[in-house]
Amino acid sequence: MQSRTVTVFAGLGAGVAVLVAAVAVLWPPPERGQTDPSLPELPDAVQVAVDEGGIATADCPNGMDWHTDGVRGEVVDLNGSNEYCATAGPMVDTTASYSVSAWVKLAVPPGKLAMAAVGQDGTNASGFYLQYSWYHGKWAFNWMEADVIDPADNVTATSDEPVTTEWTHLVGTYDAKTKRIQVYVNGVPGTTRTIGKPWRATGPLTIGRAKWNGQPSNYLRGNVDDVRLWTRALRPDEVVGLFTAPPAA
Repeated sequence: MQSRTVTVFAGLGAGVAVLVAAVAVLWPPPERGQTDPSLPELPDAVQVAVDEGGIATADCPNGMDWHTDGVRGEVVDLNGSNEYCATAGPMVDTTASYSVSAWVKLAVPPGKLAMAAVGQDGTNASGFYLQYSWYHGKWAFNWMEADVIDPADNVTATSDEPVTTEWTHLVGTYDAKTKRIQVYVNGVPGTTRTIGKPWRATGPLTIGRAKWNGQPSNYLRGNVDDVRLWTRALRPDEVVGLFTAPPAA
């Protein structure tokens, strides 16, 4: 299966009001310029243009597909079994403040399946999981107590917002000063929880899966769009601004 790439923006300290206003194009497929079926297929990629910061490419080693959505346009489509995208290395320091957001549309009700929109690999576990948690039956932002097999004293911030197969905006934040994590769903704040000793996840940022007990896990079946990262904890009003901003044309 063809390897494909997506491009993810890391918003290094940019204010969301400025960030949203500066977005030019989010997740579009490239103009192929080829119609002859005898020619080799061009690899897919997406571009995210923003106010400041860097752009990282996430490779999709087992492939993925594009889906034309009536609400958000061209979005990444993942099969829930082995498709995901990953950067070459870590995108945030999980011992410092950070935020992560994504638009997600599940293809099926998750039930007993855990589905991760975004994570960042450690050796044995992800440093964070922005996901649907099967254990809690809710949207969640998870932190594992340590990068070990079967960590026990884990912390989960959850949301009481409904889990549906409609487009859902997820945000997870970590404030290193207070050691608190929080999840937001469609701009609505969920619980905040205080974590234990922070640890650094030094592996790649992953889209559409996480890592558990040293193995890839929590594959997402559905669509993902507009993944963003910040090296600070977003304020509630900034999260609302992200949720209410219209998709880029």
